[in-house]
Amino acid sequence: MSDKAPTRILYIDDDAGIRRLVQKQLERYGYTVETATCGADGLLRLGEQEFDLIALDHYMEGKDGLATLTEIRKRPNPPPVVYVTGTTEGRVAIAALKAGAADYVVKDVSGTFLPLLRAAIESSLAAREL
Repeated sequence: MSDKAPTRILYIDDDAGIRRLVQKQLERYGYTVETATCGADGLLRLGEQEFDLIALDHYMEGKDGLATLTEIRKRPNPPPVVYVTGTTEGRVAIAALKAGAADYVVKDVSGTFLPLLRAAIESSLAAREL
């Protein structure tokens, strides 16, 4: 039995249904998942707790994903960020990766993106370990 604490993930998305779906799915794989409803809420939680990884939506009211990502990257030793969005526009992916996202996943309401999200989380965490 491992003494290692579960990996802590912060999932930031303004869609309550998607937040719950992602949380339930990732917790099935042993992750501890906290959620935030917007960029400002996510930054507040990040200031209060440590996370191993953040998954971040692009389109949110107030502070969008790119603005939130910029704020996350300003912190000392920020966790990797997987950018998750419903848009298939390549410019959003490029902007997120240039801003420091570790990976990018296109989400859908049916949840078929969840295996891709899990793979992106695992590869981002492995890259950080290296």
